[in-house]
Amino acid sequence: MVRVRKARQEDLAAVARLLFESAPDMYMRFSGGRERALATLERAFGEAGNVASGEVAWVVEVDGCPAAAMTAFPVSEAATRSRAFLGLALRGTPAWRWPRTLRLYWAGGHANPKPREDSLYVDALATDQEFRRRGAARALLDEAERNAREHGL
Repeated sequence: MVRVRKARQEDLAAVARLLFESAPDMYMRFSGGRERALATLERAFGEAGNVASGEVAWVVEVDGCPAAAMTAFPVSEAATRSRAFLGLALRGTPAWRWPRTLRLYWAGGHANPKPREDSLYVDALATDQEFRRRGAARALLDEAERNAREHGL
């Protein structure tokens, strides 16, 4: 059975791992390695106002296990949330890595087309390999669409 719900504190490790899997190369370059990236995502989950905070995370459970995760928020919040995540990442990154992290942040902000302000932005979405092809990602996207409508986006 597939069930979508808001992420909870006890989902922290699973959500961090799944968000990492949504863009592992980017997170490793941004943070300086897998372990540092996972630690950053775990800190971000517990800190409101960033792109990976628990307040904007949803989980799909399959047979009671976290099988997929998504973070999504209004586009109007994207710049503020991105800056907050950058600050959080820099706090856990050696100062000598900051120039590379800042270049990556700047490039990421300019590489993507700008979505409309009245949209919901899905920042990350990933399904655990063991649970793929069971409708978890579709359920998360349906939840994003429902959430967007609920907020007039």
